[in-house]
Amino acid sequence: MRDDLGMTALRLAVANVACFGRKSTGPIENRGKRLSNHVAVIRLLLKNGTTPIDARDVNGWTALYGACVGGHTDRARVLLVEGLADHTIRDDHGRTPMAAARREDRKAPEPYMRPRADCVRLL
Repeated sequence: MRDDLGMTALRLAVANVACFGRKSTGPIENRGKRLSNHVAVIRLLLKNGTTPIDARDVNGWTALYGACVGGHTDRARVLLVEGLADHTIRDDHGRTPMAAARREDRKAPEPYMRPRADCVRLL
């Protein structure tokens, strides 16, 4: 099952929200209820096996891509180690999760750069 942007439950769990049947109204942060324990939800979805780990949304983003761009090293680690996510998949612009995280680091102010750098080191 996917939302109107092609996001699976796994991709939404990585992205800070859960969207249960709601239409998109703007940025993903405004589309659903906030989650509090992302890693546990990701592990549950991986264990359940109903969501393909490398499923792509309408922009070509996978769950791993979203975790890296968001600087969520803990979520990226679970996807890589426990879910065996493919870190070589490219988005619609030809960027891998590592390239996208590096690009976001260059755009972000100094305090927000460390989490993405940690994701880059993980990859």
